[in-house]
Amino acid sequence: MSNNNSLASENRKKSVKDIISNDYDAIIVGTGPGGATVGRELSKKGKKVLFLEWGPHLPITGSLWQGIRTMLTPGKGLLFTKQLLTIGRGINTGGSTTQYFATWFPVPIDYFKKYGVDLSSAVDYMKKELPVAPLKDEMIGPMANSIWKSAIELGYDWHKLEKIMFQDRWRPEYCFGHYGDPHGVKWSSRMFVEEALEKGSYLIDKAKVIWVEWANEKAVVIQNAKIDAYKILRLHAYEAFHDTIKTLDLNKSGNSDPMSSSLLNN
Repeated sequence: MSNNNSLASENRKKSVKDIISNDYDAIIVGTGPGGATVGRELSKKGKKVLFLEWGPHLPITGSLWQGIRTMLTPGKGLLFTKQLLTIGRGINTGGSTTQYFATWFPVPIDYFKKYGVDLSSAVDYMKKELPVAPLKDEMIGPMANSIWKSAIELGYDWHKLEKIMFQDRWRPEYCFGHYGDPHGVKWSSRMFVEEALEKGSYLIDKAKVIWVEWANEKAVVIQNAKIDAYKILRLHAYEAFHDTIKTLDLNKSGNSDPMSSSLLNN
């Protein structure tokens, strides 16, 4: 076992209370593509990083039941529009990337350039970092094959989509993994989180974040010692970065801010 893997293993053994007693260079809320990428890059530079994830950090099984629990729970992963259309999102380490179709859609570079935004270098960098390539013929399922043949017969310009997959890991007996890929063929942001953990970062799962309070130009994580440890960290942002982020126990600080107090009591 490498030193990094040993460090990640030791970090996972630490209790939540031990983890939140530390200071961090960055606290990252959410482990989707944005948060996972930032955390990975910071950890590679030796920064001390803490991830907070609303969902659970469990091994991916790829089962329908796990897919339902992480993506189709009403009011959590499953949302409804006013027209009663459903929107599903993965609430677990890696977010929806653990359940997505791993499709790389071309970035409309020329469109953004009209507004003075050049994404060319960013896209080139992503393609170097991620396993982007057209799907191999042998990996195309029977339904997609039928659509492909029908489209060609009808004269449509049908072509294979690029996928974000480690295609060399694929085996014919593997299912596609709509509800999660236990074989690591599809890229997910969970992989970036795991890299960060191997470099000494920390992760607290089941930590719903609904509020961030700023004090003395520091990001302060609100803490209430009376409630369960998994519910201590509550912020309202996707990312919170600063030089040092400390915990604050409102019971000891005498903070009488009514909004903070009401959030902690919910």
